[in-house]
Amino acid sequence: MLEGIATSGKTSVKNELEKILTRRGLDYTFIGEEETLMPLLQNTDPVTANDHITGLLNRYLSSSKGILIFDRLYLTHIWRTRAHIEDFTESASLLLENSAQICFLEIPNNKLEERILWLNPIEMTSGIIMLIQKEILKRKSLDTILANRTSYSNY
Repeated sequence: MLEGIATSGKTSVKNELEKILTRRGLDYTFIGEEETLMPLLQNTDPVTANDHITGLLNRYLSSSKGILIFDRLYLTHIWRTRAHIEDFTESASLLLENSAQICFLEIPNNKLEERILWLNPIEMTSGIIMLIQKEILKRKSLDTILANRTSYSNY
């Protein structure tokens, strides 16, 4: 699973992983945000999010061979629903049973403004940048706490 805030490097990591796996002749399936996040973009219900994650996992685990790479599957939904990590035990159990690993990408605080400008380089005022930075720092802090509380030993 690739997890991290916007502009943390998930796409860059995914692209490099695809090159390496292809070069080594390994089968893989990449499941992007269009399946993991976008269907629930406005969702605030943890049960709905957990059911969605569990459904995706069951579908891909039963039909795909090789390595599965999920973009924003787990921590993002916990954060977006303001849930507790314990609310996602069903999906967490499936992930652990299948030796899932999480790759949690962070951005150093001193690089946030630069990365925010990547999101929308159109004339951002310093006030808007500060508001976005504040929100991203909140999200980053919570993601770090969540990542440390997961059952995954490798991230």
